[in-house]
Amino acid sequence: MRYPLLLASTALLISAPVLAEEGMWLPGQTPALGDKLKAAGLELSPADLGNLKAAPLNAIVSLGGCSASFVSPEGLVATNHHCVYGSIQYNSKPGQDYLTDGFLAKTQGDELPAAPGSRIYVIEDLRDVTAAMNKGVTTKLSGLDRYNRLEANRKALIAECEKQANRRCDVRPYFGGQTYFLQQQLEIKDVRLVYAPAGGIGNFGGETDNWQWPRHTGDFGFYRAYVAPDGSSVPYAKENVPYKPKSWLKIADKPLREGDFVMVAGFPGVTQRHWTAAEVRHNFEQVYAIDQQLRADYSAAIEKAVKGNKDAEIKYASILKGSDNYKKKLLGEIAGADAIDLMGRKDRADAEFRAWV
Repeated sequence: MRYPLLLASTALLISAPVLAEEGMWLPGQTPALGDKLKAAGLELSPADLGNLKAAPLNAIVSLGGCSASFVSPEGLVATNHHCVYGSIQYNSKPGQDYLTDGFLAKTQGDELPAAPGSRIYVIEDLRDVTAAMNKGVTTKLSGLDRYNRLEANRKALIAECEKQANRRCDVRPYFGGQTYFLQQQLEIKDVRLVYAPAGGIGNFGGETDNWQWPRHTGDFGFYRAYVAPDGSSVPYAKENVPYKPKSWLKIADKPLREGDFVMVAGFPGVTQRHWTAAEVRHNFEQVYAIDQQLRADYSAAIEKAVKGNKDAEIKYASILKGSDNYKKKLLGEIAGADAIDLMGRKDRADAEFRAWV
């Protein structure tokens, strides 16, 4: 699954009490938010910030479910430790346990192929295709006919976009289907593992600390993107060379200070902020609760099956990590919703909206 690119911002304002203004936007929305972003502490041009073809945004890449960033002119990619975990596991075996000991390629020749199916997606375009998506959609269509028409339009747009070599495209609805954007990405197929810290650093605190704040783990790892000598995207080959990104991020050499403006650009870009009360109730009382329990049972079954078998423990490590990660996330979301009376808030907001209408 490839996610849309969104920008998330938190501005820590020094005052009494301390306030935090936050939000999530599409890149194209940043010019309209320019005054507010500047007032919050943004030093870059808001228009430049939303430009997919220029720094810093074109240094942000997707791993197909994880956000990452180019951090060198030689295609080096920084991401989270759990995002390279599958590749650490893929290259591990009894007597060569990179999951526990970590991995470091001292030269480019020592870098290891990432797990099969690993990809680096470089964003190239994000364009409004609402008119094309709504072609043939009328109020006379039944619900199923409307869905089928939208799906046919979506597939046609994707197929046309993917006629370009090595491009992966997707059309996603925004604002409940009010707007549709087509996202075009360069698909880099040769991905290699460069560095992963030892498990005691990359997974410090395990699931106990996961999704908690503050968290003290070294949750980072490095990949490198490779392409053919002519620059085309091809699968792994010894003669491939590091990809030359158009821009890359520089690692900060000074720590954050209280009051600094923080913005994150990334691809797991989804928000349910505008869910209705009915959607919230359905998801938290049914979908999330059942999903969390199923994942807990799944993790317990894996742990029982591999216990005492080192080879099996390594082979299932990434699957178990993914299940535990999402299990903990859902448990936290459910607890968080209860703590802030989310359902009550949504019911009251729903009643206020209906009264206004």
